[in-house]
Parts: sequence; structure tokens; C-alpha cells
Amino acid sequence: MNGGGLVALLAFLQAIWGDTDSAVLIPSVLRGMMLLVIGLLRAGLATIFRFHASFAITEYKAHWKLLQITYFACWYLSLACFVMGASIVIYGAWKIVM
Repeated sequence: MNGGGLVALLAFLQAIWGDTDSAVLIPSVLRGMMLLVIGLLRAGLATIFRFHASFAITEYKAHWKLLQITYFACWYLSLACFVMGASIVIYGAWKIVM
């Protein structure tokens, strides 16, 4: 989700970059892109934590629960970054229209 949203915002940013009427929207697009990048990094971290948690479970290590909680937290934070990034861009566009 975050990667697709980031690519879409990059294309949108390129389309509005030279337009003086849409210059007010550029900071919102950049903030949204920043949150999508953070969400993408968290999704990558979630995969790493899931990998380590699965090995910890199979080897009966005690810290598997902490890795599992970290894995779920990264996924939920990644989803939250997507929602916040999209919301910032939508709010910026709404301010221009209203």
C-alpha cells in the first residue's frame, strides 16, 4: 500500500511541480510522501521481525512473544502511516478547494 501510494504521489508531485496555482498543495504532498516512506520502512521491519519470531518459536526461545508483538506493531504502524499520509494530501487538497 505504502509503495503504491508513494509512486502515485511522486507522479502527482511531478504533475503539479511547475503549476503556481497548485504550489500550496506541494507541502502536503511531501508530508504525505514522508509518511508513506516511513510506513514502507515499517512494513519491511515487520517482515524481518516475523522471520525472527518464526525461528524463535521453532527453537523454543522465550523471546518469541516479544518478536511477535513487535511484528504486529510494525504492521499496524505501517497501516497508520498509509492512512495519515493519504489524509494529509486529501486535507491539503480540501483546503485549496474550500
